[in-house]
Amino acid sequence: MTRLEVKGILGERVVTGYEMTDPKRGQFRPLTIENPYKTGIFIKDEKRYDVDYYVVGIKVPDDKISDDEVVPLVFFQDKLVGQGWQFLNTKIKVP
Repeated sequence: MTRLEVKGILGERVVTGYEMTDPKRGQFRPLTIENPYKTGIFIKDEKRYDVDYYVVGIKVPDDKISDDEVVPLVFFQDKLVGQGWQFLNTKIKVP
């Protein structure tokens, strides 16, 4: 899959909760985070890997996004080649 195809499936936003906008009417608005939440670049063996970090769920509602709340998706030449922290840490970040 390409980065654009992945983004099409996972979406550009993830709902992390709701905020009450009108207590009398019981109306809420969704609280969202842009996806990918962050991106990165790694160079290994003169090859460039782009990494998109997607929010997969909020474990602690502390206004911070921690590593266990995102999943890295690794792309090489715009194609998805792997996903997850184990893949990133053992296949891409290894010196």
